[in-house]
Amino acid sequence: KAASIIFTTIFACKIKPYRSMNGISLLPFNIFSRHNVNSSDSVTRVQKLGEKIMYSRYRTILQRDVILPSGKPVSFDIVHQEHPSVVVFSWNVTSSTCTLIKEYHPGPQCFMYGTVAGMYEAKKHTSPLQAAQFELEEEAHLRSDNWHVLLDEANFTVPLDKYSTNQFYAYLALDCEELEDPKALDDEEYIIIERNISYSKLMGLISTGQINIVSSYAILLALRKLTQLGIPLE
Repeated sequence: KAASIIFTTIFACKIKPYRSMNGISLLPFNIFSRHNVNSSDSVTRVQKLGEKIMYSRYRTILQRDVILPSGKPVSFDIVHQEHPSVVVFSWNVTSSTCTLIKEYHPGPQCFMYGTVAGMYEAKKHTSPLQAAQFELEEEAHLRSDNWHVLLDEANFTVPLDKYSTNQFYAYLALDCEELEDPKALDDEEYIIIERNISYSKLMGLISTGQINIVSSYAILLALRKLTQLGIPLE
């Protein structure tokens, strides 16, 4: 039942070392999908002319100029984030339910459901997994000793979208325990935790647009992983 609604093709890419421009760390320009793009193919080769910072605060807007394989020069506005991100879906095997968080999304200006997510900062965390563990504790007040990578390899990430440098590591946390004294939230965060969400309710939230794209993608990957592990969803 679940298999028919879960993505069967996953495009993933390895995150590459950062470089710096004007003191701001930038992801490498040429990041290619491991599965569907050959970076040496002249049909898909893009020549970079340059880039410059147009605006910078919490996030940075870059102007990136390139020449497409057709020979046409174009200019893109790119949303740059200094650090890659992690996203975590938690599942209770015993009750066949999950925990989601509900928080204010300043873009659409409404509260929406989502998975745990945050940034992996190399100076703060020893690994992307540790960043995911910290975020799970901070945002969902949960801790787990049973973690699974949701992409094909631990060092694989998936881009946020075509106009962003942000990359996500995706994880599944099983059989979490609730914490009485979790790590504190960031100052700008206001989160409502909702537990014991069933599979049917979860899919209803996704199909009615109440969960953002990143969280929905992570959830579908997690449901595929649960199916692979032989864990019932209902």
